[in-house]
Amino acid sequence: MAKLNDFGFGLSGRGTDETGENNYILGYNGNVSLTVNGWNTFNYTYGAGYYSMDGTYGGLTGGAITGVPDVSASIIIPKDSTIVSYNVAFQRGNTSVTDITIGLVKVTFDASGNKTFAQIGTDNDISGIASSTVTYTDNHDINGDIDKGDGILISVRRVAPTTYTASSLTNFSLQMLLKER
Repeated sequence: MAKLNDFGFGLSGRGTDETGENNYILGYNGNVSLTVNGWNTFNYTYGAGYYSMDGTYGGLTGGAITGVPDVSASIIIPKDSTIVSYNVAFQRGNTSVTDITIGLVKVTFDASGNKTFAQIGTDNDISGIASSTVTYTDNHDINGDIDKGDGILISVRRVAPTTYTASSLTNFSLQMLLKER
């Protein structure tokens, strides 16, 4: 059996799960617009198909990752699964971001079309982002269950610096490893 690294999953060289065990990968590729302490997720109108994650929520004072407005989740889960982990790679779009936090939000839809939001796993803090010419990579274990038909929102916020300046991440790629349960 081939390891996931052989297929490009282990961006940081740490992907060691075997393929062929009902594993699959879902993800997002694009850019991320960032605000200080506010969470940023898929575009509210166009979802993950838009070129940038620019749907901002939580305000400049922070706020819970689950304080999502009534947006549509753009990644729908096809099978009852466990999100094992994710790999992320990105470049700093300009000089006004050094620390970020990434989190995943599960969106559950009821029969009436109402949505509830819950965080999956823990936040992932990434610091030391110092250059716009370096591709930064990170791996984060999640081990959170998610059901068929639920949605996933990827949320990112800028933690530092705390001055109000426009900032972004470019070539942002987050790939989640899921295992059918």
